[in-house]
Amino acid sequence: NTVYYVQSVVSASAFRITASPGGGMLTFTGSGSGTRYGYKGPITAYEAAGTLSGNVFGAMLPITATISIASPAVVTATGHSLVNGARVQLTTSGALPGGLAANTTYYVINAVTNMFNLAATHGGAAIGTYGGQSGSHVVREVVSVTVS
Repeated sequence: NTVYYVQSVVSASAFRITASPGGGMLTFTGSGSGTRYGYKGPITAYEAAGTLSGNVFGAMLPITATISIASPAVVTATGHSLVNGARVQLTTSGALPGGLAANTTYYVINAVTNMFNLAATHGGAAIGTYGGQSGSHVVREVVSVTVS
C-alpha cells in the first residue's frame, strides 16, 4: 500500500512517478509484474526509464460533481461513464456533506446518465447525506491495474 505521486506528464498516455510530492523521478530496475491499485486507468506496461505508460489519463481525470443533501444522496457528475459496482473516492476543496468522507472508497449504485448513488459496500444500500457542504467536489474511480 505505497502511495506514489505523478511527477510529470510525458504524453496523453504516459507519466513519471515519484515517492514524494515534488520528489525525483523513480527508476525501475526490472520488468516486474503484479497488481497495483490506484486511481482509474489501465496501466499496461512500463519502461525501464521509470515511465509508466498505457491508457491512463482519460479516465484518471477528476470528474467534478455535486452531491445532494438527501436520503439517498444523488451525485450529479456530467458525463461520468461510471457503472454500478465501480469503486470511487471523493475529494473536495471545502467540506463534503455529512455521511461522506474524503479519500474513502465508495461503490457506485443506481448509475444513470450524469447521476448515481453511493454505497459503503459493494451491493450495499445507498448512503444518505445531511448537514452542509462547501467547495468543489471531485470523484475519481479507483481500480485495480496490472503492470506487466
